[in-house]
Amino acid sequence: MTMCNPRRIRVRASRQLAEAWRAEVTRTAQASDTATGEARLTQPLGRQLPGPVRQRLVDLLRATPGWRVVDGALRREMPGGYVEYRPDTGEVAIVARVTAEFTVEASATRADSGEAQGTADAEFEASYYTDGYAGRTKAVAEREANEKAGQDATVQARENALRNAEAERAAALQRLQEAAADIDEEARARALAAIEEERARREADARNEAALLAQTYQQDYLREINLPLAQAYRDILVAHAQRVGAGGLTVQENGDFIDIQFNQREA
Repeated sequence: MTMCNPRRIRVRASRQLAEAWRAEVTRTAQASDTATGEARLTQPLGRQLPGPVRQRLVDLLRATPGWRVVDGALRREMPGGYVEYRPDTGEVAIVARVTAEFTVEASATRADSGEAQGTADAEFEASYYTDGYAGRTKAVAEREANEKAGQDATVQARENALRNAEAERAAALQRLQEAAADIDEEARARALAAIEEERARREADARNEAALLAQTYQQDYLREINLPLAQAYRDILVAHAQRVGAGGLTVQENGDFIDIQFNQREA
């Protein structure tokens, strides 16, 4: 059998690939505020009182520690609100307040993106025999060389594209970080806008809660008026009995109750 020296064929392949990249910078800002809700229950207490009792009630409230004058009304701070008596109208107000601190968070993001190109050339050499010995024909060698060169060029082009994409992403990230102050400002603006919306919702909830609390507090708050009111009646009745010379005057106090008895002489 005669075997020729092998011949060689060299193939060069070129590849160009694209690799997508994205860079982004996010900044987050917080804003805090307080939501307040208030509910008021009023009763026309003073309108039903005799003038002397009404005046004596005012005198007693002014002299009682914890009561102070606020905008012409006598007010006593209570847990969760206050009770108020207006001498001018005779109204008693029970006011419940609810306050809640809250914090909102908002973010701002700036991003950049693109595609990086990667190119590469690769060569591969394959051998064949002119007589096709062992199946190594020129066509087989050429196909093998094309495949190998193409594979090598593809791998190198992908590596180049990845390397270029990382470089472009890093450069874009640097540009975005240089604009961090603007991004921070945008995040703060969004937080302030968000807190306005959140405040409206929280205040509505606080008002509803305060309305329920006002009903709950009503009896305890009114006791701060009713006790001085009973004392005012006591003082006025005792003064009247003493003035008219009534006999058998007795005054008994038991907790929230005052029992006054006397015999008023006929005129």
